Amino acid sequence: EVQVVNTFPTIIREPDTIFRQCQQRPDWFPSAEMRDAMLIMTRDLFRAAGFREGPISYLHSPSKRPQQQADKFECVNLIAFGPSAFGYWNGEEWSAQCFNYCNLDDYYRRIRQNQLPLWRAGVMHNVERARRKLIFGLANCKTENLVELERRFDISVDDTFGQMLNGLYEEGLIRIDKTGHGVYYTEEGLCRLEEISYFFGSDQVNQRANQLVSPVDPYRGELLRHHYY
Repeated sequence: EVQVVNTFPTIIREPDTIFRQCQQRPDWFPSAEMRDAMLIMTRDLFRAAGFREGPISYLHSPSKRPQQQADKFECVNLIAFGPSAFGYWNGEEWSAQCFNYCNLDDYYRRIRQNQLPLWRAGVMHNVERARRKLIFGLANCKTENLVELERRFDISVDDTFGQMLNGLYEEGLIRIDKTGHGVYYTEEGLCRLEEISYFFGSDQVNQRANQLVSPVDPYRGELLRHHYY
């Protein structure tokens, strides 16, 4: 019996074997409008069958929530094992996010040298941690407690997110949950969650994410394949 369904849209990138085909015959592939229509149809179909939403791009039966994905979206500690694995660690006033090497040669080379097979890693301090927690908490399809966000990361929600949250509220993309002391996405907001999440990111993170991958970078293929932002 199917209990969890992943509705994440297909992403085609330059290293993929189908990329050239998409360039040559774009009429064989769905448009952005058609992709949105298929996503909405899928969600409506599974909801009618009793499935619930969450975290984003997942639908689950009432008795089975995808715990690993939910934990990742709640920013709990995650230890990365194996090639391409993703890790996340929490400290007192910092967090670190990492990716292991994607290719086997580099991964095993580091292991044989008794070193961690880390390919990319970044340290975040409290403001960036708060941004990530809000983005992922809302993507977990639940109320994100803004009072707790301020307390945990010692930040001002008004200063950091106020303008953005007010704009989303006026456009009907989020609602206020007074009991939960926070906000959550409306149906309209969930349909555009990926685009909204971009605007919760800091200028520093967004500028880095927007940088083009150098054509001479030795890890160009891996960087393009694993660019999810």
